[in-house]
Amino acid sequence: QKSHERRERSKEIVVGDTAGSAVTATDPNGNSYSVRVDGGPGNYECDCPDYRYRAGRLQISCKHIWAVREAVGDVSGGL
Repeated sequence: QKSHERRERSKEIVVGDTAGSAVTATDPNGNSYSVRVDGGPGNYECDCPDYRYRAGRLQISCKHIWAVREAVGDVSGGL
């Protein structure tokens, strides 16, 4: 359920240039986080507190990762 909520909230995130290995994702409050894309689809890490302390440990995506995944067309299952 939480993963679904994160995916829904990802629609409010503004994603920066997706050409590099680190992508900036900014939420509606103006908080910007770096999402690292390592080794292709499905391999993401975010420096936001949600990912570092909860989602990452549970091996699910935070809303920033979901937003970047949508932006690069990686909508496969995965995290």
